[in-house]
Amino acid sequence: MLYVVKSRSPNKKKRTYVIGRRYLVEKEEKGGDRKSMRQNDALIEKDRTSKTIGDQLSLGYRTVERAADFTQAVDTVARVTCFT
Repeated sequence: MLYVVKSRSPNKKKRTYVIGRRYLVEKEEKGGDRKSMRQNDALIEKDRTSKTIGDQLSLGYRTVERAADFTQAVDTVARVTCFT
């Protein structure tokens, strides 16, 4: 998958889809780490998944998040058109 993202001539929409899919697969549920905390402790801070992916691909974190939105939209259209 990294090859598709880093190759020189992938289709821009395909590249965006792959980045968004990676983000959706790697992200965790909202709320942070609640396993190792007491009732009133602050959540353990971690880097945003979108920031980590963005840093690896030299993109901004919002670009990665927008790619995830695009991926979800494409999947929705594909699901709807398959059942009609």
